[in-house]
Amino acid sequence: MRSSNTKLLAGIFAIMLLVALAPYALQRLNWGQKKADNLGIAQIKKETINKVVIKSGSEKVELKKIESGNLPAGKAGWKVESYDMSKSLMDDFLMSLSNVTDEGLVSKNKENQGEFGVDEQTGTSLTLYANNKEFTYVLGKTGSTAGSFYIRKSKEDNVYLGSGGLKEKTLTTVDAWREKTITAFDQKEISKIEVTGEKNFSLIKDKEIWKISGDMEDKTIKTNELTTILTNLSALMADGFLTDAEIKEFKEAEGKTTISVSSTKSSFIELTVWQKEENGDYFVSAKGKADFFKVSSSKLMDLFKLVE
Repeated sequence: MRSSNTKLLAGIFAIMLLVALAPYALQRLNWGQKKADNLGIAQIKKETINKVVIKSGSEKVELKKIESGNLPAGKAGWKVESYDMSKSLMDDFLMSLSNVTDEGLVSKNKENQGEFGVDEQTGTSLTLYANNKEFTYVLGKTGSTAGSFYIRKSKEDNVYLGSGGLKEKTLTTVDAWREKTITAFDQKEISKIEVTGEKNFSLIKDKEIWKISGDMEDKTIKTNELTTILTNLSALMADGFLTDAEIKEFKEAEGKTTISVSSTKSSFIELTVWQKEENGDYFVSAKGKADFFKVSSSKLMDLFKLVE
């Protein structure tokens, strides 16, 4: 037999062998196949969810979607209790929910639930309300690989390994979900910062030079020397919220300071701040906002240090 014929037959045999083994190889490698969805999460469309209830131990959080027709202009579409809720946190949660992947069954035995942290006592209960149906899951411990965690349907014994960021996005306290943005504007537009109270001084921008005057000798400051101050004032985030007792104390406190930030055309924000203890958090209220905030001293101390 000629060498060319031998090569031709060998080629035909190789092709036939590949065709025969292809289905088996694809099955082994999961190419072109969808992963199992034993949890049914993929069937829950995020846009249909109108309520989320999260329970962990004695903590319980209820998130409710507000219909667009009942929303004041500029308000987020979700509330946590009666508070405004962070839109970005909710968006991240819903995206993480959509991206959960079922990595496979790890246990069918109810007795093993505690080992995986998905028992009723130690697990985090997550109930989703969508299309007049309830879907409840119990989230447990993190798995051995990054982004993995154990999860089961609340009324079933089977425990699955899930992957994705859902566990980290399932926050269990009210304050964790609340909107913490105090200010949000372009720092390049700031042209005046006025501080009144225990300390009195003004910062006024003239082209690229800032001039400071007040309870000190007037001097100039370069814009780059104010970078941290301008960044913090234009994108100020709360670190927490005052309790009712702290709000009362804040309202009655003496020695409060007002910080007014403006451009040449309009006022951006007026903050009232009070530091209960040296180097402690500032208690802060913002004109036009109902909430009372706690702000780390590191975010405002650079401004006050200008006159030390």
